[in-house]
Amino acid sequence: MVRKSINFSSKKVDPESPCIISMKAYRRIVVYALRYANNDMKPKNWREAYGILIGHIENDDICYIT
Repeated sequence: MVRKSINFSSKKVDPESPCIISMKAYRRIVVYALRYANNDMKPKNWREAYGILIGHIENDDICYIT
């Protein structure tokens, strides 16, 4: 699959505007946070968790995370 590169600096999205997150993306974020940011977990079992949010900008003003 070929994806085109997006120059985000050319978009007019206000950084203060809300970002709409799909329920699937939100649930995935919460599950990883609960799993790996758990105070009851022993330090030897700790893991670093990184996330990448994928979505699109619609009408140059609304950011959707899917």
